[in-house]
This record gives sequence, structure tokens and C-alpha cells, in this order.
Amino acid sequence: MVVIRSLRAINFRRLNIPEPLQLDRGFIIIKGRNEAGKSTLIEATLFGIYGDHQAIGAIRGNPQRGYAEVVNHRSRRALVEVEFEVEGRRYRVVRELEREGDSIKQTSARLIEVTSSERLIATGVKAVNEEVQRILRVSWREMLTTNIVAQKDLERIIEMSKGDRERIINLMMGLESYNKAISILDEERREKERRKSELEKSIRELEGKIGELEKLKEAIVEWRNALRNIQDELPKLLEREKTLKLARDYLEELYKALMARSKIESEIKVLEGQAKTLRQAIEDAERRLREYESELKAISEKRPLVAQELDKIGSELKQVQEMLRKSSELLLEMKRYYNEREEIVSRINRLAERISSSELEVKRLEAARAEIEELRAQKSRLEERLSHLSTPLWVKVGAVVSLSVAVLSLLLLNPLVSALVSLPGIALALIAAWRVKLQHSLRDQVVKLESELKAREALIPSFERERSVLEELLKEKSALEARVKELEELVSRVVGEYGLGRESLADAIDALEGEVERLKSREEELRRGLAELEAEEKALEDVEKRRRNDVEDLQRQLEELRSGLGRVEEERRRLEEEYRGIALPHPPQELASLAESGALTPQTPTLDTVKAAIGRVVDELNKIAQTRATWETRMLDLRERIREAEEKVSQLDKLRGDAEALRSELQQAEEDIAVALKAIEAMREISKKRREAFAPSVENYMSWVISYFTDGRYRAVKLNPENYDIEVYDSEAGRWMRRDIYSGGTNDQFLLAMRIAFTLTLLPGAKGSYPRFLVLDEPLGSSDVERRERIMKFFTGELTRYFDQIFLITHVDVDEPPNSTVVYIEDGRIARVSRVEQPEEQ
Repeated sequence: MVVIRSLRAINFRRLNIPEPLQLDRGFIIIKGRNEAGKSTLIEATLFGIYGDHQAIGAIRGNPQRGYAEVVNHRSRRALVEVEFEVEGRRYRVVRELEREGDSIKQTSARLIEVTSSERLIATGVKAVNEEVQRILRVSWREMLTTNIVAQKDLERIIEMSKGDRERIINLMMGLESYNKAISILDEERREKERRKSELEKSIRELEGKIGELEKLKEAIVEWRNALRNIQDELPKLLEREKTLKLARDYLEELYKALMARSKIESEIKVLEGQAKTLRQAIEDAERRLREYESELKAISEKRPLVAQELDKIGSELKQVQEMLRKSSELLLEMKRYYNEREEIVSRINRLAERISSSELEVKRLEAARAEIEELRAQKSRLEERLSHLSTPLWVKVGAVVSLSVAVLSLLLLNPLVSALVSLPGIALALIAAWRVKLQHSLRDQVVKLESELKAREALIPSFERERSVLEELLKEKSALEARVKELEELVSRVVGEYGLGRESLADAIDALEGEVERLKSREEELRRGLAELEAEEKALEDVEKRRRNDVEDLQRQLEELRSGLGRVEEERRRLEEEYRGIALPHPPQELASLAESGALTPQTPTLDTVKAAIGRVVDELNKIAQTRATWETRMLDLRERIREAEEKVSQLDKLRGDAEALRSELQQAEEDIAVALKAIEAMREISKKRREAFAPSVENYMSWVISYFTDGRYRAVKLNPENYDIEVYDSEAGRWMRRDIYSGGTNDQFLLAMRIAFTLTLLPGAKGSYPRFLVLDEPLGSSDVERRERIMKFFTGELTRYFDQIFLITHVDVDEPPNSTVVYIEDGRIARVSRVEQPEEQ
């Protein structure tokens, strides 16, 4: 019985669990979001127990990735610690990983028994791995197939080879002795087959050697005959070689003498050519010397003329520059006068406008004063009329009396009298009212005139100020006009002095600007002429200098050439004397007859005929030397071959005996292989019969599980024993159907049921230390709510009868069953651990 008791992981992928996560028996739910590190808990547990880097990749479907990305990218080291229990004994495995550059390796491992007190069992990766395997007796590959069920890996059993499935079934059913026996017999068979192959190869080699020795025995006779033939012909060959060597030595001496003569002749021809070249060079040097001296004479005559022209242009350039300076200064002054005059004229024009405006204002002032006098007269007349319009007292009294009598008569009831009496009163009242109205009208006119008078009188000060301004403006204009006149007189005087002949200042400026431009152009022209003459003078000076140097060089060259010519003539005379002293050698006595007959060379030998003769003799000598060397090598080779062959042939009888012994051993090996094959076949047949009941058991368990999951819709399952593919009996369809026609979620439920059934079938025959924990990694993701509830009920009810620990990893919401432990993980850390209590009975 194997259960997991605790896990601690630091910097293992996303995991960072510094304190051990205690894991009890029972149902354990591991919850968290996607990529929170839930599945990494299983990777850390499996790696911590077994220490095999392929286990990490195998869980993710890529065993070859190894340690890639195992250590968190933020750290260089990682630690995994797993505590597990086997048959009442508790063990702790501690493993450390380290990153070095781009690679990661397991640096240490320790296995400690912690049942009662801590006891170190093994250290080092290899030793710990072997000891863990011995304790568990189950490999991580077998555990992945049985006790770790992941939704992404539900087809593992189907995808396994038949041999791997049979090996795992044998192991879990306690049939490992058959595996071991078959492995031992198969190893013995392979060893016998290797020995058989070696024996067959050795026999073929021996038979080949025996055949070769028999052929070698026949060849010895041929080699002895060949050796005698060579020994008979070799003395003749040596005599011919001696004669040819004498001929070669004579011809080479003759060739050397001819070569010496030819060399001297060539050297004399070379010297003659050199003498001719030197004479031609002397003539050329003398001709060039005459040309250079003539050129120097012409340069010496031309340089004074160039200097004279330079002085003339230089003098004119100074005059033009002085005129240009004065004209430029005058132009600046004229432009200043012109700008000042233009500015003054502009100011006079502006002043004229202001004066015209001021004059208008002054005229308005005069008109306003006249209007004031007229208004004052009108006011006096109106005041006088007002003084004569007051109402007399008698009018007022008569009107009152008349109106009073009329009212009294009316009261005495005499309307006619009242009317007659009231007429004078009414007339007097009307006269009084008219006079009052006229007074009011005249007073209004007086008030209006007073208002206009005040307005006119208010303008008088501004009109006075404007008159003062006008006087100032007239004075300023007069001053400016005087300055203009002064400037015009000044310009007229300057124009007269310089004879510009222009009436206006602008015309004078234009004429002066034209003169300045002409002077500038002339100055530039003179500068260019001066530069050209200076360049010409410099060029004449350089040419004169070069030619003088050339003359000196040519004079030295002439001396050297004449001296060289003398040396060449002297050397030619010496070589001619040396040529006459070279004599041709005579042939040796042994070759006299050949020489006289012309067999070696013609009577008058030349380099080509002697060279050809040497070539013929050397070719024949080389052929003879090659033949002699070949014969001598052949003789040595034949003697060595005969000696070696006789030694080898002496072993012929022994080799025949060895071959016979190997054939006997080969026959025995073939018999042993046949026996081993029969034994292996028998063992496999026995294990096959023991496994025959396994597939039906898986079908039974699977039928039970899938019926539970689907609430009886799919009641029966058929399993193909060859590839473990699935057919289910669909109660609605009323027939057997392949699983691949169903939806992905239903397929996942079939495969989950098969994985659980596979594990449950193996448990009864499993070894005592077989893991009693089951890991279910995200098995609910593709199921709907109804089936999810059925599957959870199966996990927490039926499945807990077979396993001491069940780990459910999920990111979906599920009901947490009573007495279960819930581990919440966030970003690789344990957020919290809670225990779901049994609800109290009502």
C-alpha cells in the first residue's frame, strides 16, 4: 500500500510551497484557475518520488523535453520534497535542481526513512532512484498508465503497444516472474544466436583460409620457376646497364662542352645587343640634350617679356582698384544723399497733407466765431421780446370779474345774462393764455441758443491749438524744403566735379553704379590676366628648373652609357677568347666503335642531337634500372612469398581440425536456440492464458462505471483485446456502436471509464506495495452539469472503496462532498486548505 503524505516544492515551475502540504487519506480536491499550478503538483510528486526527468515531459505528452523549464525562470535553483508511506513505513525523498546557463541538472537527492526517527537510506541521484524503485516495485511509466488519469491523456492505454500493455498487466497481476523468465530465456536465446552467428562467421573464415592455403601450395611451385628465370637473365641486364652508363657519362660531358660554347655564344649575342642598345641610347641622350638646351634658351628669352607684361598689368590693376575705391565711396555717399532727400521729400508730402488738414480746421474756427456772434444776436432779440410779453393786471382782473358775474347769473337761473356777461371774461382769458404760450416758446428758443453757444464756445480752444500746430508745421516744411534745396545744390556740385553729366540725383547714381560695375569687371579681367601671367611665369620657372635637372641627368647618363659601352666591348672580347679555349671530349675506348659509326651522335654534334642521344640512353637506362629493380624486388618478394607460404601451408592440417570442432559447436548452438524458443513460447502461452480473464474483467468494470456515469443509457461495453478500442451498447439505438461516432464529451467519459476499469481490474492481483492513491486530472471539463454530478457521486462513493487517497484536480465548480479536503492553489502557491465537515443530521 502506497499513499502520499506530504509535498513541498520551491521554484518548481510555477510552484512555490515552502512549507509541506500535508495530505491525509480520503477524497482531496485541488482547485484553482487555469495555469495556477494544479497539474504541476502531480509533476512535482511524480518527479520527487522517481527522480526521472522523462516523467515530467511524459505527463505533458513529450518525454524528450527533460528538465526544460522545470526551474522557475526567476530562480537558479529548485527543490522538491515528497513524503510517502509504504506498508506502514514512511519515507521522505528530497531532490534539488540547478540551472547552469541554458541547461538544468539534478544536483542532489536524499532518501530518508521517517517512520519513528529519521534515518538516511541513500544519497545521490542514481542510488536514491534505485532504492525507491526497490521499495515501490512500480515504475513511473506503470503508474502513469494506472494511477494517474488525465483528461488530456485518456487514450494512453489505446495508444500503447500490445507488448507494453501485456508487460504492465503481467507486472500488476503478479506475473513478473513470467516476464523475468521470458526475459532470461530471450536473453539466452539472443546470446546463443550471437554465438551461432560468430561460429558461422568463424567457419566461413576458416574454410576460406583452408581454400587459400591449398591454392597457396600450388602457387609455391610457380613462384620457384619464376625465381630461377630471373636469376638467369639478370647478369645480361647488368652488362647492358654498364655500357649505357659509359655512353651517358660521355654524352653528358659532350653536352656540357657544347652547352658552355652555346652559353658563351648567347652571352656574346646579348653583349652585342647591349652594345647596340647603348649606342642607340647615347644617340638619343645626345639628341634630347640638344633639345633641352634649345628649350632653355627659348625660356630665358621669354621670361623677361612675361615679367614686363606682369608689371604693366599690375600697374593698371592698381589704377583701376583706386578708381573703383573712389567710385564706390562716391556711390555710397550719393546713395546716402539720395535716401536722405527721398526721406525729406516724403516727410514734406506728409506735412503738406497735415497742413492742408490744419488749414481746414482754422477755416472752421473762423466760421465758428461768426456763428457764435450770430447766435448771441439772436439770443438778445429773443430776450427783448420776452420782456414785452408779460400779461397786464387789468386783463387778469377783468377776466376774473366777468367769469364771476357769469357764474352768479347762472346760479340766479338766468342763462342768457350769464352767457352775455361771460363773453368778455372768456376773451380776456384767451388773450392771457396766448401770451403765456408765446412766452414759453421764446424761452425754449433761448435755452436752445444758449446750448449751441456753449458747444461753439467749447471748440474755440481746440481751434486755437490747431492754429499753433499749423504755424509749427509750416515752419518745419520750410526747413525741410531748405534742406532739399541744400542737398540738390550739393549733388549738383558733386556731379559737376566728377563730370557725370546727369541732371537728376537718380540718373547720377545709375551712371555711377554703371561705372563701378565696369571698373569691377575690368579689375576681375586684370586679375585673371595677372594670374595667368604669374602661372605662366611659374610654369616657365618650373620648366626651366626641370630642364636644367634633365640636362644634368642626361650628361651623367651619357657618361654612364659611354662607360657601360666600353665595359660591354671588353667583356665581348673576353668571351670570344674563352670560347676558343673550350675543346670537345673524345669517346671512351669501349664506345669508340659506336661513336665512329654515328650510333651515338652525328659526326658534327649539336646540342639538340646530343640532348636527343642522352634522352635515348637515359630512357633505356631507366627502363633497364626499372627492370632490374623490378626483378630484384620480384626476387625478394618471391623468396619472401615462398617462405611465408611454406609457413602457412604447414598450418593446413590444424585449420582443418579447428573447422571441424567449430561445426560441432555450431550444431549444439542451433539445438540450444530451438530449445529456448520452445521454452519462451511455452511461457508466453502460460502468461497469455493467465491474462485471458483480464479483458472481460475490464469490460465488466467499465460497463459498471459507464452505466453509473450515464444513468443507464450505456449499459454494456465490448473491448477489443488487440488494441483496446471500445464499442458500447446504446439502449436508445438498440445496437452496439463504436465510440468515435459520439461527441467529444461522451468519448472522454468512455475513456475515463476504461482507465478506471483498467486500474480496478489490476488491483486484486497487484503487489502489496501497489499505490493506493488515484489522481484524476481535470476529468470533468467536457461533461455537462448532470453527468458531472453523476461522475462526482461515483468518485466520492464507489471509488473510495478501492483507493485510500483520491486526488481530483479541477477548475470547474463542483459540490464539495463531506469529509473531503479542499486545497486552493493560486499562482503556484497554496492559498488555503479546508476540510468539509459532515453535515449534522436533522
